[in-house]
Amino acid sequence: MPDIWTHHPEIVRDLLREAGFTCGVEPRILKGRDPDWTCIVDGKRIAGDIYIHQAEAGIACGVSSSSSRSRYATGESRYACCAA
Repeated sequence: MPDIWTHHPEIVRDLLREAGFTCGVEPRILKGRDPDWTCIVDGKRIAGDIYIHQAEAGIACGVSSSSSRSRYATGESRYACCAA
C-alpha cells in the first residue's frame, strides 16, 4: 500500500476512517512506522496498510509507493493530490 504525503494529515486520516479504514494501529507491512499515522483496510478486493506523512513546505502532495519514493521526492508522481 502507498505512502500518502499531505499538508493536512489529520484530514486524510479522518477521511480514511470515514471510508472504513482502521487508523491508529501497529503497521503490519512496514514495521517501525508510527501507529498514529497508519491506517489499514481489509476488504474483499483490497487489503493493506496506508502510511500518512506530513508534507514539508514546498513539496507537492501526492501518493507514492515505497519503491517510487525517490521519483515522488522530485515531484514526478503521477498521483498529485492534496487533502483540502
